[in-house]
Amino acid sequence: MVMQKISKDKEEIVRKNLENIILYFLKEQTMCGYDITKAVFQRFHVVVSPGAVYPILYSLKENGILETEVKGGERTKIYSFTKEGKKIVKTRSIDLKKML
Repeated sequence: MVMQKISKDKEEIVRKNLENIILYFLKEQTMCGYDITKAVFQRFHVVVSPGAVYPILYSLKENGILETEVKGGERTKIYSFTKEGKKIVKTRSIDLKKML
């Protein structure tokens, strides 16, 4: 019973902080959305759906924080920071390190 509670709490924390988690992973290396979902599972043992990850990626791109490079045909987009995005993530880095 206690393990279920801890698991649910961790899942909720990951979902509420998913944007920051995505930024943290992209700071370490460029990734596609699928790789981000895998990294979240490997780090936190929480499954996040593409329906949770991709809207965040699209929003960050629209806001000029991320840019994409197409690889492997036209289906795989690799996300990385723009110059402005690098500045923003530096200011948020301290909080990300505390969370993770």
